[in-house]
Amino acid sequence: MNTIDLNDKLIKITVINNPVEAALFKSTFEDADIPFIIKENYDSAYDGIFESVKGWGEIYSTEKYKNKILNIIENLRLI
Repeated sequence: MNTIDLNDKLIKITVINNPVEAALFKSTFEDADIPFIIKENYDSAYDGIFESVKGWGEIYSTEKYKNKILNIIENLRLI
């Protein structure tokens, strides 16, 4: 499994629209051995109001994997 080096700079790759999409991306990236982090925008204290502005969550990775991740996401969103 590819892991993110703590010295690597993480960048925001894209916004995730919902938890189903997040699960699909997570599974696909793990199968492709792509290091990533999913950050959820839900905050129970605010009952999810940030989701309507920021999206459900965000995917972070390194510049090295940006294009690969974006290509995968584009193909999955076409399904």
